[in-house]
Amino acid sequence: NTIKNGDVGRLNPDYIEPMAAMHFIVNDDVDEYEEYLYFYNSVRYGNAAKILQVIFIPSYNCNLRCPYCMQGLSKERKIIDDNGINAISGFIKKRVSESRQNGVPVSEISIILFGGEPLIAKDKVFKFCNMVRQTADQLSCAISFSMTSNFTMVDDEVIDFIKQYNVTTQVSIDGTREQHDKSRIGIGGKGTYDLILLNMKKLCDIGMKKNIVVRLNINKSNIQNAEEIMAAVSPYSNDVYFGFVDNFKGSNDAFSECIATQDYADIINSRLSDIYEKYGYPVPRPFGKMGPCSLNTENRFIIDSELNVYKCEVILNHKDTKAGHLEADGTFVPSGSFFSQMGHTPERNPKCIKCKLLPLCGGGCVAKKYIREGCKDGNFSDVDCFMDEETLLKYLKAYAKRQQ
Repeated sequence: NTIKNGDVGRLNPDYIEPMAAMHFIVNDDVDEYEEYLYFYNSVRYGNAAKILQVIFIPSYNCNLRCPYCMQGLSKERKIIDDNGINAISGFIKKRVSESRQNGVPVSEISIILFGGEPLIAKDKVFKFCNMVRQTADQLSCAISFSMTSNFTMVDDEVIDFIKQYNVTTQVSIDGTREQHDKSRIGIGGKGTYDLILLNMKKLCDIGMKKNIVVRLNINKSNIQNAEEIMAAVSPYSNDVYFGFVDNFKGSNDAFSECIATQDYADIINSRLSDIYEKYGYPVPRPFGKMGPCSLNTENRFIIDSELNVYKCEVILNHKDTKAGHLEADGTFVPSGSFFSQMGHTPERNPKCIKCKLLPLCGGGCVAKKYIREGCKDGNFSDVDCFMDEETLLKYLKAYAKRQQ
């Protein structure tokens, strides 16, 4: 209240130095907006650009039929061929080589396997990862592998692959056994809860527990079972967190009544944080992305089985959101939308200019806004604001309480 009333001089002198260090108090000649934009741009064209991240989608096909899937229930069955794998490998080589001429050399390659279900094309995944690892060795780059999988197609070959390439794998659970088996179902309608836990146990039994990340999908129908869900899954992973399913217009509308959104901020900041602490997991930062995301960050690409290139998982498989495509030799041919997406910053949106919450959300999410509104023009002109001042204050109070 003292600061709000402009009476900083009345503060206890012992408070001023630490509050200034944390930017609760700033000098009159400091423009925090410009300072934030400097941080924002230095991340997306500086440190973040030193990592070439390629999200590889060998197929959009999936062996499950989850009703909330952001890609809808109709899956494309095409699987990438060897020519496509060669093209993506060539693209990675070109990108790293070009970066070393442009002044911000790539020092690490990050490969993320995504889909659909990536293990539906496991032979192509194995071949691609082997090629990219050889490329990384040739170019003296560090390399890391991760995967988002429903974890129902795990066999001995997959376990050997995860171990050999040290693949960090994210697996999702949709509630208690009964709740999960109603939503995360196979094509024949059979539940998958027991199978997923069995496969996670197989990794744990060979000392690979650290490679499993579990996302617990929370929605309006299972929020009351949050601790029960956590208790059942926590033995299988050192990294478990709660996630919220989003509604995407035209894709998962039938599931929209169960969607849990920002309305549940109070629960995030109280009940779920207590559960994290009880089971020994760190409480995640509840605010958006703070800085830029993959959409407008240098050297972040998503490449699918047709060699289409996208900049964000939210806008995958939409013709109007393509950022370009790869030629057979790995040459990236950008679309007009590529430059529009890369050029998006908080400066371009009147909502963000001078907004006091900007450093916590990084300018919102244009991709979610675009899909939720059912847009088809490739114009990312508006943002989804996912926090407000009331949420901020509640979080700060909860944070202060935990520090006591």
